[in-house]
Amino acid sequence: MKKQLSALLFLVFGFTLSIYAQNKIALIVGISTYAPSTGWKTIHTEPDVEMTKATLIKQGFQRSNIFVLQNELATKSNILLNLEQVLLKTAKKDDLVYFHFSGHGQQMIDLDGDELDRLDECIIPYDAPKTYIRGVYEGGLHLRDDELAQVFQKIRKKIGPNGQLIQVIDACHSGTGLRSQMDGVRGTNTLMAPENYKGLASDDGKEELLELQQGKGLAPIVGFFGSKASELNYECTINGQKMGSLTYAFCKHFSVAGPESTYRGIFERIREEMYTLAPKQSPSVEGAVDYRVLNGTVQTVQPFYKVYERDGFEWKLNGGTLHGLTEGSIVGFFEQETQHPTREASRYTVEISKSDLVYSTVKNGPSEFRNGYVYLLEQQPGALMITAQDKVYDTSLRRMVLDSLRSSPLIKWGPQGTCSVEQNEQADSIIVFGIGGRQLAAFKGQPGVHTRVLDVLKQHTRAAYLRNMGNSQSLNPLNKPDFIVEIIPVEVEYGKIKKKGSPQEIEDSYGNINIKEGRNFRIKISNPGQKGGYFNLINITSSDTVEVLVPKLGDLRLAEDFQFKEGFVESFEFPKQENGFFTISGPLGVDMLKLVVTDYPVDLGAVLKSRGKLDNMRSPTDLELLLASSFFPNNDLRGGNNKSRLSFEKVSMVGLSYKVVKE
Repeated sequence: MKKQLSALLFLVFGFTLSIYAQNKIALIVGISTYAPSTGWKTIHTEPDVEMTKATLIKQGFQRSNIFVLQNELATKSNILLNLEQVLLKTAKKDDLVYFHFSGHGQQMIDLDGDELDRLDECIIPYDAPKTYIRGVYEGGLHLRDDELAQVFQKIRKKIGPNGQLIQVIDACHSGTGLRSQMDGVRGTNTLMAPENYKGLASDDGKEELLELQQGKGLAPIVGFFGSKASELNYECTINGQKMGSLTYAFCKHFSVAGPESTYRGIFERIREEMYTLAPKQSPSVEGAVDYRVLNGTVQTVQPFYKVYERDGFEWKLNGGTLHGLTEGSIVGFFEQETQHPTREASRYTVEISKSDLVYSTVKNGPSEFRNGYVYLLEQQPGALMITAQDKVYDTSLRRMVLDSLRSSPLIKWGPQGTCSVEQNEQADSIIVFGIGGRQLAAFKGQPGVHTRVLDVLKQHTRAAYLRNMGNSQSLNPLNKPDFIVEIIPVEVEYGKIKKKGSPQEIEDSYGNINIKEGRNFRIKISNPGQKGGYFNLINITSSDTVEVLVPKLGDLRLAEDFQFKEGFVESFEFPKQENGFFTISGPLGVDMLKLVVTDYPVDLGAVLKSRGKLDNMRSPTDLELLLASSFFPNNDLRGGNNKSRLSFEKVSMVGLSYKVVKE
């Protein structure tokens, strides 16, 4: 048996493996022509293989470490054999491993019950039939996501946390919906399942070909997918030749990635490219998107923005006041992603002429600039100016705290300030009060404490800004709500929802919502049909922290999964998992759910960063990191009194306040 395995590997690669593995190892699988008995149509993957090889070589892969399986050699047994005997066996600690598949994709009956939609995603080897026939062929030659995950988990463990695993799947993972079969489609609408088997609508749309959890001792993993589970994957034509649309877009932008590039930045370019190449499908990315390309270290990412619309001399950016792009701030245009954006390095700088909550406008954008990156260079506080009263009279405390705070351009001091900085009776501590006289924090008077005071004030001002934003605009002229937010109490037993209640159960006689600590609930958002748009749902706590509930933090899946369709009455419940729920915890006080609906996809999760994992349980996000870095970067702030203007024609917001009370 060992001799047979060795002969097969030699036949595939034409040589034996060197015992001295290189730092970068790749396996490329491309299948154009399937076994005649399988029923799969011929597609065009030869260009995918050649372009991928050239791209990897350009990025430092040695030719001897790029292995290829094509057509009749890409059977299920041979793919698994080479994953184990080439990638896994050859890889060493801290190596980078790359896997690419171009071919057909299909969904099949879930065999182990781990899929929310009751369907496994599969890549289709050369010898896997297309049609399910009970007792004859039931999917045994399909290569399921679970099987791939097992091998990739071994690879990740072997190369360790300083290694990196990249996966690119240019195939269709869908099998539902009414779609026509046509040439150039890499997939099918036929399920590999009995005729009467029904899958469920996917709860989260997640591509399952990756086991994405970051575990101790495991290498980070990132995966690029050509389409989401509800879409087919189409080929494109480049210079008269058909090839995979994801492969072309990925190779084009991966090949020019520099030392400061991240996978998130590459994906933004891919998404723009495929919007033109394959408008019927939407690519997605999962995993360690903020890691440096071909580097096993996470990047401290500088947020970038994109031009999403050009109207004459006005260019509109997909970031606004909420992202720190306030009116009068200076942004720079860059051809490549960078972690050190400066005026000197930019191709062009311009002042933001107008800003609303999630969009901003610049005038006279550079005519030659098309799909690059826009970075914030200098910022004005705009609507986020802090107003505060000075009530510190002790000379020593003033020197330590007030003198430093007075130099900050973020604070406007005066008797009408909504916040105040005060001394205690002993004059040895500083107490910070917020709007309405609520105590926010207290600090011992010592050198450097002014930075902590400033962080508290920034966090409080930001939370208040979000609470008040747009509340008066939530109703249209007919006094009908544009959107509705409801809290649905649930009873949970052994981790499963036993009973759903009604929103009225948690209301008092005055209509106020009171939720006891430890109570479980779901959130329902509805569109009565007047307006549409892409939505984010955030929660603002009584302690001024903010969490993004929907989409989940860092979720770069398809924006269409979080969209109200204009003219359609529809509703969504969250968490999307069937038995998912949130749980109320402290602090006690009044919290607010806020639904933000925009006409263009905006990922607020990329702005409101979490220090902890946000899953089914309520886990507040600390805004200190955001306020100290993303929202108020360590750049010199520009002077002036311009106020940012909000456009409620493009942004709709509905707030729902609720009180967290003692059990």
